[in-house]
Amino acid sequence: MLALSLGTEGEVAYRLQELANARAFFAEGLTLSQEVGEIRYAAEMRCGLGLVCAAQGEKEAAGNYFDAALQTFVELGDSRQAAPVLEGLAELVRAENFLRAARLWGAADALRKAVGAPRAPTMEARYARAMTDTRAQLGDAAFDAAWAAGGALTLNEMAQI
Repeated sequence: MLALSLGTEGEVAYRLQELANARAFFAEGLTLSQEVGEIRYAAEMRCGLGLVCAAQGEKEAAGNYFDAALQTFVELGDSRQAAPVLEGLAELVRAENFLRAARLWGAADALRKAVGAPRAPTMEARYARAMTDTRAQLGDAAFDAAWAAGGALTLNEMAQI
């Protein structure tokens, strides 16, 4: 329960853009989760650390955290938790690969709809800006095709995008 609480504190700090605090909470939550063998919480902490690292410009570390978290959620068959990881990956790769980002967002959207897991309201404005920018870079047809392709994948296939 302490690890879960640390994850909640990390999420709040992240949303408030208190990145150093968020990182500390997620890192401590990861350590505790690993000590007690709680792999789902460890993966959630890795997702949080991925978000923080991405916000701090540490793309390689962010990618490693996201990949590890996604692999765990795929192994567990946890679509609900995989969606935010896919969204984090999409934001991470967006500047270098708009098509991949659109596929990742399409996959995440399909997962969210399938399990009834809406995005946090505090994340909507950021998400909308990223969608608008990506659509403008790709054009409507390419964006819609990439989005649909991502949404048509299985959870295992989504992890390979």
